Amino acid sequence: MATEQTSTSSIAQLASDLWGRIDTTADLVEMAEDLCAGGQEDQQGRVMSLLRAAVDQLQTLREGAEQLQRAAAVA
Repeated sequence: MATEQTSTSSIAQLASDLWGRIDTTADLVEMAEDLCAGGQEDQQGRVMSLLRAAVDQLQTLREGAEQLQRAAAVA
């Protein structure tokens, strides 16, 4: 029973972390969109930086989703 509670707790924590990263990624993409809407060429480097950060977050989300799948299969 304790193992089930630990697994459930771990799954819940991982899911919570994933939601936080999803929110962060959405914020990064919105910021990049806002900078693009400004139409200033000097913002291009900032937009690229934000998009790289969003891609990094998405990779982390993918890895987290895979961990969540494995944890759910065991639980």
